[in-house]
Formats: sequence, C-alpha cells, structure tokens
Amino acid sequence: MSYDKLKTSELNTPAQTEEELDVIEVLDHRALFSNGRIKPEQIPEGLHAYDLRHSDDGGRFCSIEPKVGVNHGGTVLMRDVLDFGKDGYIPLDEDTEPNFLGETMTASEFVEEETQDEVMRMNGM
Repeated sequence: MSYDKLKTSELNTPAQTEEELDVIEVLDHRALFSNGRIKPEQIPEGLHAYDLRHSDDGGRFCSIEPKVGVNHGGTVLMRDVLDFGKDGYIPLDEDTEPNFLGETMTASEFVEEETQDEVMRMNGM
C-alpha cells in the first residue's frame, strides 16, 4: 500500500494502546506507523517514537528523526533505540524508506508480540 492511499488519523487515546496502526518495516526494524503526532504520554511503555519527515514536494519520506516540526509525515513506534549520529537524523532513500506491510496492529499487540518472541528465544525455540 503506498503512503498516498493511507487514511489520515490522529491519535486520541491517552495510553495509545488500542488504536489500529499500520505495520511497517523501516531500517530493517518492524514498527508501527501513524499519520498523526504522538505525544510523549501516549507512547506505550517499551516503545520509542520517532518522526518521519516528508520531502519538500511531499512525495516521499526523506528522513527519520527524534522530532519533526516542518514537513511532518508521520510517527513511527518501535522497540528499538535508533542512533541518529552527529547529524541528528537518518536520511531515507528509495531503498530505506518505510515499507508498508499491509497489516494493522494495536500498540499493545505490538508490545505483546515482542514479549512472546523474547520468551521463545529464551526457551531455545
């Protein structure tokens, strides 16, 4: 599914655990995507929020950053901490921009999925 065809939604619930978000892959990490901005108090425990910046023409995502003010393209929730290096952002191109996987999931399901994967790894499965 291309980004242009996604519906716009704002995140309304304080805990942000029950809203269906798009599952994506970005920078080799599985993550959740929202068109809206996510406030710090809405980030579920165990997840980190990063913003995507649109290119000036709005045609694609050009970077992932800790916070984006202008050209905000969406927010990504992921389990992983990203290193933004000295530039303070990670540039995205055709090969590294988010891949929408065509499924949705709530943040609580996303956190639970990781917990189950971790238990299986610890048990040698």
